[in-house]
Amino acid sequence: MNSLNGIEKINKLDSLQLAWLAGLFQAEASFQYDNRIRSDSNDDPTEYQPPPPSPIIKIEMIEEDLMNHVGELLGKSVKLQKRRTSAKNNVYRISLESREDVRTFVKAIRPYIVGNKTLNRIDDILYNCSLYDKWVADGGKTKQAAKANKASQEAKRLKKNQIV
Repeated sequence: MNSLNGIEKINKLDSLQLAWLAGLFQAEASFQYDNRIRSDSNDDPTEYQPPPPSPIIKIEMIEEDLMNHVGELLGKSVKLQKRRTSAKNNVYRISLESREDVRTFVKAIRPYIVGNKTLNRIDDILYNCSLYDKWVADGGKTKQAAKANKASQEAKRLKKNQIV
């Protein structure tokens, strides 16, 4: 088993592999965001702003051997899904959920993408990644940790008061 991580594997792909992956992902993958709410709406926006949504890329297919090949190229595991197709075929999924894996991958395949819809989606992902970098540089992670610590301390205090 190769010990390279996803980013290292992506950076070692040649132009033919990247072009093939670009076509496959443009046709079969979904480029989306994790839009879970990361803070309460009544929070003071000057105190804490949640990070931009995390990009996620998922590809699902019924061809196990093809998905295993894609997984090997990207350094990602192939997950058998619990659902089946209407023809009772197994469905296999590969997900890129790390912001850095997604950023590295879309930068690598962008030159090989044909058509504005996917190009615009990739550009949007790259823009959101730059917003995340700015959020981190502006102390977002530190503020997030302080907010989590404050909430944890409050929960402990409430629990202690209920016991007494």
